[in-house]
Amino acid sequence: MIQDIYDFENAAENACAMVVKSFSLNAFSSQDAPQFQKIRPRVEIFFQKGIGLSRFVVLDPATSLPWDGSAGSAPPSPMEMFYRRRESAWNCVIRFDLITEADITIHGKYRFQLRGILAVLWQMVNGVYLTNHKLEMEQDGGDSPILVAPDKGYFKTSMTFRGKISVQANAWSALIS
Repeated sequence: MIQDIYDFENAAENACAMVVKSFSLNAFSSQDAPQFQKIRPRVEIFFQKGIGLSRFVVLDPATSLPWDGSAGSAPPSPMEMFYRRRESAWNCVIRFDLITEADITIHGKYRFQLRGILAVLWQMVNGVYLTNHKLEMEQDGGDSPILVAPDKGYFKTSMTFRGKISVQANAWSALIS
């Protein structure tokens, strides 16, 4: 179905949450119901799709799959190529908010644990939790802990990564199912 290709937020956030949870940390995405607000420590995951990277696939009019010439169909005309092309890669930003109680020692413990997970996350998510997409986390945006609303008493560190998300060649068949 079409959401199997174009629902990036759900795919990326849930895949990342599965990896973080596999290390016994609480993790939630923007797709989750908001009842988790009091659970600490927790990681909240947010995905934002950016601009397209002008990487297109051309869908074969006979099969609605990417045209590669192997099925014996005639090459599409330039006009067909233009109208049947689909963007297949975009820049993205993914943010991981670590929230703990207002104890910097406890926060520091979870912060270095999350940094360790994020160092290998892209290797663990692709092909395992993400099968229709590939996520590349290319640039660490930096982070620092802040005490949020001292009267509410929690620390928050936002870890932001710039990267790319792409639709894998095997995913396009979802358009015809």
